[in-house]
Amino acid sequence: MCLPSVSETAIVRILNDMIGVMDKGRVLLDLSAAFDTVDHSILTTVTKKRFGVDGSALGWVTDFLSDRSQTVRTGKANYYGDAMLQFGVPQGSVLDPIIFIQYAEDVAELFSQHGLHHHVFADDMQGHCSGRPVD
Repeated sequence: MCLPSVSETAIVRILNDMIGVMDKGRVLLDLSAAFDTVDHSILTTVTKKRFGVDGSALGWVTDFLSDRSQTVRTGKANYYGDAMLQFGVPQGSVLDPIIFIQYAEDVAELFSQHGLHHHVFADDMQGHCSGRPVD
């Protein structure tokens, strides 16, 4: 027997929630975030205040996040230049999941406080709620 992955289970749950909301004639507000939405200044503050990282270690994290750019290319000829990134965690290093978890570790509590259904998995979090279209 093959068990579904956690991501498949989350997708099925979200789809089920969407169908249930639509069946009741309500609308769905979906708030999603992942690595590319991490605010560097908030992450630095959280790292220092909540986890006690300070001094050269905090400087190393700050350096890891700063002076990063993104380039977009389509085909061989189209080049859209470099854009400095103010948000997001660089992906591909062993630090990525740890940094994102530090940033988002209290999100489940916040979602619950505001009555949002939520799903948190690896580098992604999603919260949603529903209401009447007139609201």
